[in-house]
Amino acid sequence: MNLCSHLTNSLRLYTNFSLGNKLLQSSKFSPSYLTSLNPLQIYKYGLSTSCSLNRRPGITYPRPVSRYWAISKVMDPHQYTVDAMPLVRTGGRGPDGKIQLKHVTTGLNRPWFMVDNNRSRQVLTKTIHEELVLQVKKTWWRHPFIALVASGEVKRWIIATVNMKPGDVIRSHVDIPTIPVDPKEGDAHPVGALPVGTIISQFEIKPGQGALFCRTAGSSATIFRRGKYVGTKLNDDLNLTSSTNELGDEYVVFVRTNGKRKIYRLLPTCMSVVGQVSNQNHDQFKFRKFGEKKWRGIKQRSGLWQRKTGRFGRKIRPIGPPVDLVSSKSSPDYFRLKCSYPGRSDFTIRKEQEMYEALHSRNIPRPKPIPGRYNALPDKMRRYRWCSWSSVR
Repeated sequence: MNLCSHLTNSLRLYTNFSLGNKLLQSSKFSPSYLTSLNPLQIYKYGLSTSCSLNRRPGITYPRPVSRYWAISKVMDPHQYTVDAMPLVRTGGRGPDGKIQLKHVTTGLNRPWFMVDNNRSRQVLTKTIHEELVLQVKKTWWRHPFIALVASGEVKRWIIATVNMKPGDVIRSHVDIPTIPVDPKEGDAHPVGALPVGTIISQFEIKPGQGALFCRTAGSSATIFRRGKYVGTKLNDDLNLTSSTNELGDEYVVFVRTNGKRKIYRLLPTCMSVVGQVSNQNHDQFKFRKFGEKKWRGIKQRSGLWQRKTGRFGRKIRPIGPPVDLVSSKSSPDYFRLKCSYPGRSDFTIRKEQEMYEALHSRNIPRPKPIPGRYNALPDKMRRYRWCSWSSVR
């Protein structure tokens, strides 16, 4: 069985593995095309079998780590609705029934709402998309408050900011002017359109992907540095929709998170929301009893975790280098590709161990016993003799 058939069988194991379905259904990734690829091209297209919980060393499987394999059995995750829905809970187990997350369990049957984190989906160029805030409420499964906004006949739930209230009108912009705009809390702008020192939240790392950072309660970030060519004609000529390695610091925006003290290097077209995420006093919330943790799907842990007292102070560490989210990652010069045979009937744990030993074997001869008295043990070592009192403990 060649490498092409190994990858094809591994990708067909789970029908909910979205990457495998897309690759197998597309005509570009035919078996003949896969055979012509070299290992670096196979690694580039993401045809690697990996798993978050490696129970068998040396053997990895294409196990999905998200809950979408269970959500897709109950509803269509791509069909949006503003109605309350039951939360799909897996109890910390994967599609094969094995534990993936230790401290996750089921919780109460409370409603769950789908939140849209993409503020630029319905916005066209040189237009302003206005939405009216209808309701701001607290949910059981999310730390921040969520707001129901409407524009025409379209309604959706979004993450609310601190001062957002019913009746407010929030706006979304996608253009980057030459002069930075005057920010208003709740509005969505590209990070390149905001002045230095603006408090933002819910910002993207790729244009059009949706917010991934600063979405929890009370989180925020600050525009740390803005390139001098951001918003100019020279910057517009560049293809900022795709990550390139030629962009210097004059064409990008630096964002610093206020909680973890990290700096991110972003494209100017990444969307962000002005203001801090709501429910900023969430860190002062305390559980009255442990049963409340179980209600929220938190499984019990052993022992009492205690924070350090800080009697001798805290070590002051400098802020690390900026996390580059603009340049594309170069492929490694060397990697190891491992393929498994989970579909074969003669595939056993013993063969897994043999494959692991073959991959990590060293050409070192095993030590042989030296013949001699007492198997070459030193003569001064105490001999073991059995007696009745030493055998009973």
